[in-house]
Amino acid sequence: MRANRLLAVTVLSVLGMTGVVACDPEDDGSGDAAASVGASAPAAAKSPAGAPNGLEKLTVPEILTKAREVGSKLTSVKFTVAYESDGEKLSGTASADADGDCAGEFTRDGKGKVEVRRTGGKLYLKPDADFLNAFVPAKAATLKGKWLSDGSADGGRFGPMCDLGLSLQKTIGVQQDGTPDERGTKGDTKVLDGVKVVTVDLNEGQDGDTPEIASFSLEGKPYLLAVDGGAEASMGFSDFDKPVKVTAPPADQTVSGDGLLDG
Repeated sequence: MRANRLLAVTVLSVLGMTGVVACDPEDDGSGDAAASVGASAPAAAKSPAGAPNGLEKLTVPEILTKAREVGSKLTSVKFTVAYESDGEKLSGTASADADGDCAGEFTRDGKGKVEVRRTGGKLYLKPDADFLNAFVPAKAATLKGKWLSDGSADGGRFGPMCDLGLSLQKTIGVQQDGTPDERGTKGDTKVLDGVKVVTVDLNEGQDGDTPEIASFSLEGKPYLLAVDGGAEASMGFSDFDKPVKVTAPPADQTVSGDGLLDG
């Protein structure tokens, strides 16, 4: 499978394998990788202002190469994600840096939300009451208002969510096996949330011609600002290279959560 459907494969590879979307006790998650997905596109936030970079004059492979070059050097990024599988919607926002620190919040429609912090190689999760009642009802009362610590830094399900933003910035135009796949069709220039961008349909002529529109900044560095997968998944990016400040929750508000949210 090519990485473009880039966004769908990236999100599915993380969320599907970790079972974030399908983590009901009644659902073993076995069908996630082939799930049909749909989401509304999050807006890309305004990137730092800069001089025109001339990206619109380049070919698609050149655009993707330059975006990967700046993406691979990012020290941090903030991202929003919207994803849907079998009618279950997952959305969230997080900031993460190259050292692994992360802070964000993810919501599963109708089943609550989880605040996430990762720092010092340790992950902390704070599910709200709705989430606890949906997934660990027997322990909901005792865990309410608590942070669950996970020594693996992966949290079984939620740790990999932190890595979505930087991962996509580095892999635009790359297949799952790491080889280049720079097909696509350059589209119009436009303004996205106040920033001039050039668009590329990463999926032109592929997979039933469903568009997957990537938007790249024409101001300053050629950052990937958004990918709109339409009926599959969408992400937006902002706060490039801004420090991510994460503090561990107070010890008296933290309990061991190893395995609790692993399904």
